[in-house]
Order: sequence, then structure tokens, then C-alpha cells
Amino acid sequence: MSEDLVSGIPRELLRRNRSNPGVIGALISVALVSELMDGLPFEITSENFSQVELEVLALAHAAAKEDKSLGQTLDDIIITEARSMGWRMETSKVVHWRHMTWARCGIAGAELFRRWGEALATSVLRGFDQDEPIPLEDFLWAHKEQTKQELQAVVQLLRGKLAQQQRTPTRAMLARRWEDVIDAGDFPHLKANKDSWLAFFEYDQSLPLQEQSNNLRDLLVGKNRVNVAALYDDWTGWRCHIKPEWARQKICKLRPQ
Repeated sequence: MSEDLVSGIPRELLRRNRSNPGVIGALISVALVSELMDGLPFEITSENFSQVELEVLALAHAAAKEDKSLGQTLDDIIITEARSMGWRMETSKVVHWRHMTWARCGIAGAELFRRWGEALATSVLRGFDQDEPIPLEDFLWAHKEQTKQELQAVVQLLRGKLAQQQRTPTRAMLARRWEDVIDAGDFPHLKANKDSWLAFFEYDQSLPLQEQSNNLRDLLVGKNRVNVAALYDDWTGWRCHIKPEWARQKICKLRPQ
């Protein structure tokens, strides 16, 4: 499952249609169902979006009726994408259909709604809607340089605390220790964004192993040197909804001449 599925819809397309949630919903519906059916031959316009979405919804209904596991797969995709797209997912008729299905599923449905709520909360912490499009603020070059110094000190403290554990450190342990270290120390930049960093840790843990941050993994393993600049880029990319390498390049361009 790729995070670029729905969240890969061009931001320019979302901005252009932000006053027309029906188009956004149709775009999301097509992206969701395309994941199940290896692509769909639909081109959405402001004139045909409603009809296209109804056709896509019918296809999804039929597929899930024939193979119930497809509905479960779709639920996982919807929740994963909500971490990035947030409230926009609510504009999709496919999402509405799955929500109605969850409401009839008792305890299992309640668990899906719990995960959905957490995903929406994560989308807020990621900052997707703070400014649209999300700019890399002019001060980020200086912020990165100052935060790197804090990160270097925090990494050393964390490694000492994690080394005291009797068992292999987990992401949950990392989050708890991170919070303890930030609260106890003089780390103004990290403290100001503490909740966002913790949400980044949780999000990264939810990814397939091959997609997780190597820098967080190095912090946990404790053998390799942690590249704090790259760790900052990982977090910035997650927060601003771009790839870490793009974040690095964009921040470099903000360097004072």
C-alpha cells in the first residue's frame, strides 16, 4: 500500500477544486478503487465528476460483494490515507459507503472508527491544512541548524536511556523516552514541536519496514551514527507532505546567500 495513492493527488488539483468538494471526493474515490483494480480508465472533469464517482462506487460495491477481503483492504487504505488527507476523505462517496458498513459491524466497526479518528488527528499534527499549499517557511534553514544541535544532544541522551532497557528497544519506548528527555532538558525547538515529533514516530511505525525511516531505526539499534540532518528532513517531509529528499533540497535553497 503506497502512501502516494490518494495523497499523491496533485496539490494544485486540490487547491483548484477546494470550493468544489464533489470533485475532490470523486478524485479520492477513483484513487481508492484504482488501488483495488489496477487502475481505472476515468478522467474526472468538473462536468462529469458526479457520474464518474457513482460508476466507481458501483464497481467497488460489486468487487467487495464478490470478495469480502477487498472491503477490508479498502478500509485499511482509507485509514492510512486519512493520516495525510484528513477531512478531505469525508468528501468521497466510497468513504461514506465504508463508514456505513462499519456502523453495522459492532465491535469490529467501532475499532475501525477508532483508527479513523486517530488518523484524522494525525493529519492535523502533520500540518497539511495550516497553509495551502504548505510552504517551507523562510526561517526553516535557521530552524534546521538550531534543531540539529538539539537533536544531537537528545540522540546521545536517548541512546543512554535506551541502552539501559533489558530488552530490545521499541518505537513505543523511543516515544516515551523522547518525551521524558525533551521535557527535562533545554530543547526549545524540539519542545515546541514535541507532539508533532511523537506523531511522526507513530506514523513511521505504521509503515511497512522497508518504508520506515532509516534514521529512526539507527537511533533504536544504537550501532550506527544517527544523521540528525536527515532525521530533521524525514520529519519535515512528513509534516509538509513531501518526500524527505525534496524537503532537504527546498531547505537548502533557503540558505542565506
